[in-house]
Amino acid sequence: MRFVIGLFLFLTSFYVSAMCYSGTYSLSANGSVNMTANGEYITLDLNKANLNEFTSSELKNVNFISSQQYHCQYANRGLQVMPVENNEVRYFKVSSGESNDYVYVAVRIGKNISGSFKKEENKNLLGTVYYFNFIGSEINAALKYGVEYKLVTAPETFTAVTINNSVSLNSTLRFVEANGTDKGKYNLAQNIQVKFNYTPTTCYFPDTSAKINDINHSSVQNAIAESADNKIEIKCDNTLGYSSRSIHYRFESQNRIGDVLENEYDGDDSAGDIGFKMELNGITVNLDNNRYEIAKRGQTIADSYIIPLKFKYFPYGKYHSGHVLSRVKVVIGYD
Repeated sequence: MRFVIGLFLFLTSFYVSAMCYSGTYSLSANGSVNMTANGEYITLDLNKANLNEFTSSELKNVNFISSQQYHCQYANRGLQVMPVENNEVRYFKVSSGESNDYVYVAVRIGKNISGSFKKEENKNLLGTVYYFNFIGSEINAALKYGVEYKLVTAPETFTAVTINNSVSLNSTLRFVEANGTDKGKYNLAQNIQVKFNYTPTTCYFPDTSAKINDINHSSVQNAIAESADNKIEIKCDNTLGYSSRSIHYRFESQNRIGDVLENEYDGDDSAGDIGFKMELNGITVNLDNNRYEIAKRGQTIADSYIIPLKFKYFPYGKYHSGHVLSRVKVVIGYD
């Protein structure tokens, strides 16, 4: 009696195994240990990613050897593709190639997986075995998968990768019995590879000139700082959504006396030794030491920033009515 029960349990355990191997169906065949395909990389456009919210990638067909025959047998349901039970999230530090330009990304196998295979069956004295036999090209055409990805702040651990270089996820896509109880047994799987791309954050001045209102000769000594006629604006490429690096700007000049920008106009109608001091937020710009932040790395970045810069007529010698032309270099820096 004990022998019969033991035999029954053995047969039950044998027929619920969802095992796969290369070749055609055979009762004596054993599952192969080398049935993992390497998927073609999925390109992840991080310009379309959201901060702390997963975005689904495009679906990609699986990539088994097209000419190879594959056989899978299982208990009583069709075979389907699914991610591992504990779908591990992997973190990457993705760089444009410059050391100060990068973003952090979280990636996992997506839930938007499609495709399955209906069962075939073989009845014999030991019972019924359900299976499929397909060549790789048929499997590839029927099954699709994707990944999910999001931008994140700095994780504790990550893998460094440069844009346009592919990298594998730790998790594999695997094939299990659809809704079966034997999901832990499989040996048909695929490695997942991804490639990243994004637009590095850059900023620039679209208009490099500013016109200041005229002032009477008698009013120079009591002049106050005034805004230019036009907006002084910094434009930024915010395709990525947030800054991939810290950005600042500063003012420099080789033609100055202290913090006064000299008059470089040398025509007969020049106003002489009178130039401008610049003020930002009510404070005179120190041309020896100044730095103003646009955005920190990881911050949401706008496409435009208005600089509330004002100019004050300031004499540094003899002056009279005429034209004033001063220049200052605005340097945009990336940290």
